[in-house]
Amino acid sequence: MYVNVTSERRERDVEYYWIIQRRYLVEEDEELCPEDSRDRRRRDRRRENDYCYTSTRSKEIRGYNGIFEIGLEFEELTEEDIEEPIYLVKERKYPVR
Repeated sequence: MYVNVTSERRERDVEYYWIIQRRYLVEEDEELCPEDSRDRRRRDRRRENDYCYTSTRSKEIRGYNGIFEIGLEFEELTEEDIEEPIYLVKERKYPVR
């Protein structure tokens, strides 16, 4: 699933993250495997039977000033994914002047 996000040029200090099933937070360019709550961000030690959510890094779409693309990838769609919405949050690190 990929989303296009409109952002003004001056909003360079913006963080994106996903909220999944109203309880998991997946930051930009990170992976979360909810099966193992003790060590959720562990790309190098993922077990074969884990289902994981991976966020891509946001990138500006060439030819479209101020429009960025960010994606959320997952191997399996669970019942919880269908029942609960998935949110993409855009948060400014610093206030815009």
